[in-house]
Amino acid sequence: MDTLTVECLRCGGHHPLLRTMSKALQNGGCPRCGYLGWAEPGGVSERTRRALRDRPVEQRRLRAV
Repeated sequence: MDTLTVECLRCGGHHPLLRTMSKALQNGGCPRCGYLGWAEPGGVSERTRRALRDRPVEQRRLRAV
């Protein structure tokens, strides 16, 4: 199966996601912290990373692009 490496938007850890036969991504959450928010490693600016990590998870609101 095809994999995509992603970055957790909570702790910053990198981990692979598996693509299924339908090309949907299977995400069981970050293995380090369990958070379900992720982005491709180069897809988020350092300013956005810092803003996400400084704000409690319950208060995060980002629009999907």
